[in-house]
Amino acid sequence: MATAFTPGEEQWRTRLGTLRQVVRQELVARQLAAHLPEPRPGRPPQQVLDLGCGQGTQALRLAREKPELAKEIGIGRPDRPDADSAGLVDVNNANVTALLTLPGVNGDLATEIVEAREKVGGFSSLEDCGAALDIDGGTVEGLRGHVVFLPRGG
Repeated sequence: MATAFTPGEEQWRTRLGTLRQVVRQELVARQLAAHLPEPRPGRPPQQVLDLGCGQGTQALRLAREKPELAKEIGIGRPDRPDADSAGLVDVNNANVTALLTLPGVNGDLATEIVEAREKVGGFSSLEDCGAALDIDGGTVEGLRGHVVFLPRGG
């Protein structure tokens, strides 16, 4: 049985939850900023995570350059409540429900991805995944910019 809260208690619980999210996002932004190289001279610094845009440009870069850190932060893991997925899905670790959020991925393909990654120990890239599962080129291109391939496990 769930604990009943008074309206005032519930309001504070909601505020506390919001505050935790803001603090978590700030910590993630600081971790990312500390591990990404400085922008090239003459170029303005970009936003650390393009959270509102769904692009996740910096998150994609972090996944490429520091995959273990990206995995720790939760890049590509919308299925984890403590993660900051940056609008991406980690094909090597996310569950079927998260895979279903990807463009062109239906239940059959999501299940195939999970089974194949277990069998081969994960994919190294979108091209690797596409070739292993014989995914058509249009679907592969539709996934570009929406997926990352971080190390398996953990």
